Amino acid sequence: MITKVMGTKKEVILFPGGNTVIIGDRINPVINSRVQNALQAANMQTLVDEARSQFTAGADMILINVCGNGINEEKLLPESILAVTAEIGAPVVVDTKNPTALKTALDVCPGKPVVASINGTDHSLNELLPLAMDRKAAILVSGLNDRGAPDAVEERIELGRNTLRQVLSQGMPREDIILAVPAGSIKNNPKEALAVITTLSKLSRIEMINCCVSIGELSSGLQESVDLDHAFIALCISSGANCLVADPKQYADCIKATDVLLCRNSLA
Repeated sequence: MITKVMGTKKEVILFPGGNTVIIGDRINPVINSRVQNALQAANMQTLVDEARSQFTAGADMILINVCGNGINEEKLLPESILAVTAEIGAPVVVDTKNPTALKTALDVCPGKPVVASINGTDHSLNELLPLAMDRKAAILVSGLNDRGAPDAVEERIELGRNTLRQVLSQGMPREDIILAVPAGSIKNNPKEALAVITTLSKLSRIEMINCCVSIGELSSGLQESVDLDHAFIALCISSGANCLVADPKQYADCIKATDVLLCRNSLA
């Protein structure tokens, strides 16, 4: 299944077995205090600089999330997208659960973006998905419901497939769907990595769809986080992921090296 998204200057093409696409995740006040301070001060230049540094480091797409304390999401999400896309040609991933913020953001976003935060909850399916479909955007859809992600692997697989069926039943084109496999912390569940790669392997094989995993939460709070994340990246890609949400400044080299070893990329 081929998925195409477009920025102002760059098209990104995802397909199973292809080069791993990197979604730079650093424009997010929850994980980046510099971005949080900039958003609270409505300083768009800091966001542009962060986007540029991620793009230079190897990000194919730039995720933009402005939800945080003291931040007017409905005002600053479209402003952030306008500022970033005016300077960076890469496609944008719009990450919000606020339908008003999403609509205004999609109205000003150039090209063909990706809408994140789509899952199996009623709010997401009824309030967010229709906006993405009206805009003809691609979506990043997670196998989550109102109770989050289940512990059992078979339940995760079934929930992922059910969520996929739900968005397809509403008329979302299959080629515009990237299926995200949720990854929790191994600090809370030592078997989390095994559960993620098993779920990922089965979903990518059964559904033959582009699959994504977010890197970072798995090792959160652990001293060996970078080493664990490097190993997790290799496991995810070898298990069927062809899209990763990650900090390219830390992980792009590992991702590209894994692609080379799996013959997804050349040394050139």
